[in-house]
Amino acid sequence: MMSFILAAIACGLAALAYAEFASTIPVAGSIYTYSCATLGELAAWVIGWDLMLEYGLATSAVSVGWSGYLQSLLLGFGVGLPTVLTAAPGAVPGQFTLFNLPAFLVMMVITALLSIGIKESARVNNVMVAIKVAVVLMVIGVGVFHVTPANWHPFMPNGWNDVFGATAVMFFAFIRLRERPRPSGRRWTACQMIACGLGTLILYV
Repeated sequence: MMSFILAAIACGLAALAYAEFASTIPVAGSIYTYSCATLGELAAWVIGWDLMLEYGLATSAVSVGWSGYLQSLLLGFGVGLPTVLTAAPGAVPGQFTLFNLPAFLVMMVITALLSIGIKESARVNNVMVAIKVAVVLMVIGVGVFHVTPANWHPFMPNGWNDVFGATAVMFFAFIRLRERPRPSGRRWTACQMIACGLGTLILYV
């Protein structure tokens, strides 16, 4: 619980920082455009390559996670992939693996979806968010009857080190949190940000 709260605070500060970038220079380009306008082309060039590395790290981690979900789903239907095609070389101790085929296919599908257009990808994203929120609400609805307060003692058996470690993992999940410029008349207000924060707090904490 403490990890979720700390991660939410960190993500909120990141969102405010990107909102500041967007309001200062209201054009597409994120931190790259802001760096180019304020620090010059050399700094923007460095930031641009840094963003490329960040995108690569984030997409590789997400694709591997989705690969695990996809493999679990296939196993539920009795379909198993060859072990050699389920992970990167050396990723599974004691197993000979060469290539994470599900992760590659997931990334290709997402890339194709983004190539189609912003509106289509936004619709798919909205559907996915609705499904995720529905699943979270279902887990809350079922799990509330199985809460055992005795398990809350001790509250943090491993201290703050584990709390901060879990916070870092959860913040990584929001690594590309940012605010893009919106059309005139559709900017986020303080009330909308507070409502979004409270909704996330209720769902995840």
